[in-house]
Amino acid sequence: MGMELAQALNHLVQRFTGQIAEENKESPFTYVANMRENSLSCYRKVQRESLEPTGYHSPVKAPTSVLLSGNGQTLYVASSLTDEVSAFRVEQDGNLTFLNSWKDSKGPESI
Repeated sequence: MGMELAQALNHLVQRFTGQIAEENKESPFTYVANMRENSLSCYRKVQRESLEPTGYHSPVKAPTSVLLSGNGQTLYVASSLTDEVSAFRVEQDGNLTFLNSWKDSKGPESI
């Protein structure tokens, strides 16, 4: 596993265990992995318990899991087919801009 991926995963573990305070900004977007369709569904939060579909993204092959950062600005996508975890910047309209990817020979299935 690359050093950058190890650092990113360590940061996530620290956040989830309370060692790092979560940022307060909530993203208006939610993403769902569609492994068989090679896409991500994007939804905008309209009200507290209501989602509106905004479109599909195909940033990686066979996405198996997604994780949105605490500040809502970065989306991490795992793909067991390509053995990669990729990072994308979440734009103001919900579109994704590729930032980086890391190879993991174990075939990541979740984040």
